[in-house]
Amino acid sequence: MGPSSSSPSWANNAAFWLFIAAALTDWLDGKIARERGIVSDFGRFMDAVIDKLRDAGQCILFSSHVMQEVAMLCDDVVVIAHGTVVAQGTPDGLRERAGEPGLEDAFVKLIGSGEGLG
Repeated sequence: MGPSSSSPSWANNAAFWLFIAAALTDWLDGKIARERGIVSDFGRFMDAVIDKLRDAGQCILFSSHVMQEVAMLCDDVVVIAHGTVVAQGTPDGLRERAGEPGLEDAFVKLIGSGEGLG
């Protein structure tokens, strides 16, 4: 349930900025933790939850530009460039299709440019 048109504009603005702050904090927290090899209690909790959902055959949508994580976590990968699906398959299948040893290089080749690097 999202903000309604009867919500005061300050409430909508506050909710928006709180969401942005939480997303940035979450991203930065995760990035620093991964770089330092730190796993938080919440990270361990979420790993267990995701493992259980995966074991139960549930679909988990994971969006990332970090191909190392994608290769490790995903059974099926969809590569989207400029709003269009350009490839779909297993990480190994995409590497083979692109003729590249790593998923990062395969991703760049499949999207057709070097824009994925950087």
